[in-house]
Amino acid sequence: MSDISEREESSWLLEFVDGCLQDARLILGVHLWTHSPRRFLEDPWLRQALTRLREREIRVTLEVTISGLGGTVLEPGIEPTDEAFAFLDRLLETGWLQVQQVCLRVDPIQAWEGGTGRISNLDRIDGVLEKARETGLERIRVSLLSYHRYTAKILPRQTARGLRVLFLAPDDVGDVLRPWRARGLDIRTCASDLSRQGIPAGSCFDFEWVTGVQPEGKNRYVAPRKGCLCTVPESVRLWKVPRRSSCTGRCLACYAQEHL
Repeated sequence: MSDISEREESSWLLEFVDGCLQDARLILGVHLWTHSPRRFLEDPWLRQALTRLREREIRVTLEVTISGLGGTVLEPGIEPTDEAFAFLDRLLETGWLQVQQVCLRVDPIQAWEGGTGRISNLDRIDGVLEKARETGLERIRVSLLSYHRYTAKILPRQTARGLRVLFLAPDDVGDVLRPWRARGLDIRTCASDLSRQGIPAGSCFDFEWVTGVQPEGKNRYVAPRKGCLCTVPESVRLWKVPRRSSCTGRCLACYAQEHL
């Protein structure tokens, strides 16, 4: 619900990890998300938490959202694409994470029109995916902006800035993504249906990928969201970092924040 790079969330994570280690509780894996590789890399609490986890050989995975819209009116608090990948490269160089433990999210794919014309990350996604390939990332998750679901929070923000939503045809999205799957990128959708366009559905939180442990027994869904395939074994306790601050990225298409 909020970027792990935010101060309140990252400090809570450090306290939680230290508490688990002190009580000798088993941590199977830690799954993190950020929209800003720069803030992730520079966060002192995350650095401490990742150091603790690496010392104990506890697996950490990261989902990093680089939508291609950083630095625009749609994502004013997020660094532009080239800068984001530069910081991601630096993060990988630290050794806290291996490239196989990182999933890239292009989320959501969207298009708007305003005083300066059309702005859409579908027009920029080739550049994002080329950067991902150069970095060595293979695990990619994408979603489409669900206009009907986000009307209450997103559209008022866009309207206040003189923006008008543009509909993206699934076929057009599929035409852009399919060649990248053919080039070896594991591109799958998150809670969006592009199966007819040749893009299979996938999970963002994959228990085996996060922990390295084969799931056993009955699974339960991580979140009650239509189309979400993320599950965790019922025998495993899933701790979620509570949202304690408002994300400073101020992304207009974010449904989890109340900002205007």
